[in-house]
Amino acid sequence: MSQLAKRGFNLRRVMSEDDFEFDSPGNVYLLRVKTDGARVTSLYHYLLAKKQRPDSRPCFLGNSLGEVKKALGEPSLVMEEQLLTYRYELADADLSITFGDGGWVIETVLQRPIARRPTPDGE
Repeated sequence: MSQLAKRGFNLRRVMSEDDFEFDSPGNVYLLRVKTDGARVTSLYHYLLAKKQRPDSRPCFLGNSLGEVKKALGEPSLVMEEQLLTYRYELADADLSITFGDGGWVIETVLQRPIARRPTPDGE
């Protein structure tokens, strides 16, 4: 958690013993971190409501479609419902990245899975 403080994040509230919320520099993002002791089990990164694309922002995995694809390659699953969402199955975690208008990252969720479900196309 000290690394977040060094990057300008402020502790917003402690939800429980292993569940924390942080505000990003400039209060643009909400970052929620769930842990199991010293191990991070989930990371949720949300653009706060009514926030515009900031000039200066924290970059977790990329801030646009191009940056995410460059860093992570092709996703395991692409979903286009109301918003475009990329899903990646990493070696020890599942990653979901949702894009808003103009390909801007508005949500990042990283979770350590209990069990993997098969992809919808049966692969």
